[in-house]
Amino acid sequence: MKTRITTQIKIAKACPIIAFISLLISYSAFADLAKMGYTKENPSELAFLVAVHADCTFTHEKVASMVETKLFRSGIRPLTRPAWITKPLFLQVNVNCVGLPSQANQIYTVESRMGDASGINIVFLTSAFFYGAGRESDIFETVAEAIDRQLDAYLKANIALMTK
Repeated sequence: MKTRITTQIKIAKACPIIAFISLLISYSAFADLAKMGYTKENPSELAFLVAVHADCTFTHEKVASMVETKLFRSGIRPLTRPAWITKPLFLQVNVNCVGLPSQANQIYTVESRMGDASGINIVFLTSAFFYGAGRESDIFETVAEAIDRQLDAYLKANIALMTK
């Protein structure tokens, strides 16, 4: 055992990247996460987190309402904060906006991703990133598409929800 530890220390000193990769591979929670993907014990519930930048012309509640509606229509009960912290898998939607002077349009980015918060670190499994410039309605269409991308993958992994 002492020889193994000494060897790991030598490898870590010589090549930190290899040491880091070996640590990830040997850590069972990471390996299990890679195997199970989106699959959950109770797929009919999904926690979510929404972040909307202060420069957007709409509120956090508007985007949160969109997420809740899409989850309900998919047969999934939405769980909001602080439940997302205690539930390993969650959907996150981020919206950033920059207003254009003397125009009704905004430059925006929308990101949706599925994360796993079962360990001390959050691991993001997937990410869909969109950007553009347009009116509020354009941004909301993009938010809807970003949510749909994640929910499609979630439903495919949790096929039991689709057969109810």
